[in-house]
Amino acid sequence: MAVLVTDTNTKKFIITSMAKNETATAEEDLKRYWYSRWKEGFEWLTMARTLRATSDNIRGVFLAAEQRFLRDFWEKAEVKREGDAIHIKRDFPPGPPDPEMDMYRVYMGQAGYAIENLLKGIIISGMWLDDPQSIDGVDDFKKLSFPLKGSATHPTHIKTHELVDLLSAKNMNLTFGTEEKKIMKKT
Repeated sequence: MAVLVTDTNTKKFIITSMAKNETATAEEDLKRYWYSRWKEGFEWLTMARTLRATSDNIRGVFLAAEQRFLRDFWEKAEVKREGDAIHIKRDFPPGPPDPEMDMYRVYMGQAGYAIENLLKGIIISGMWLDDPQSIDGVDDFKKLSFPLKGSATHPTHIKTHELVDLLSAKNMNLTFGTEEKKIMKKT
C-alpha cells in the first residue's frame, strides 16, 4: 500500500509503502510517470495519432489552395489548338504565389513524423518486452540505441529520423514494399 504525503517545507512528495520509503520531487514523479507511458508505447501511439491529425488538416489546406489555383488558372488561360498541338498561355499575376500551395511539403513532413513515432514506439516497446532491463536502465530516450537486423555490433540511435533505419530494427516485424520504402526515404 502506498501513501502520498506532501512535505510543505521542502515541497517534496513523500511516497511511503510497506516495502520501502522513497522521497521524490513532483518533477521526478512526473518524469517517472511519463517515462513509463513512453516505455509502454502508449504515448508514441498518441503522438502518432496527433501528428496524423495535424497532417490531415494541413493536407486539407493544401488541397483547397490547389483547387483555387487550378480554377483560377483555367478561367484565365488561353487555349489554342494547332494541328496535333495544344498551346496554353496563362500570365501569372505578379507577387508571391499562395503560400498554402507549399503546404504539401509540410503535410508530407508531418505524415513522416507520425510514421516515425509509430516505429519508435514499436522498437522501444519491443525492446522492453524482450528485455525489460534494456529500457528500464535508460534514463533518457535520447541516449537509447537499438540493434539492427543482422548486426550485433552496429546499433542505431533512436534519435534518427530515417524511417528505413527504423524499419531495420531487430525487433521490427513490419515489412514494406520497395515503392513504400522509396517514399519513406523522401519524407
